[in-house]
Amino acid sequence: MNLEMQTTLLTTVNAPYQTYLDGRALAAALNVGEITIGRVNSFFMEVTVPDQLAFAKLHGV
Repeated sequence: MNLEMQTTLLTTVNAPYQTYLDGRALAAALNVGEITIGRVNSFFMEVTVPDQLAFAKLHGV
């Protein structure tokens, strides 16, 4: 996953919310299973599975 792809993914995940999670914060939330954070739900609902896997591999999730 290159920087442009990650930026697109984070834009998609953060779009409906007023606060912004960067890649590290999103990865940390995914690692602990913090499903109450809306951006985590957006990650699973709005991001394609191949992009989810690429993000997870990049961030060690």
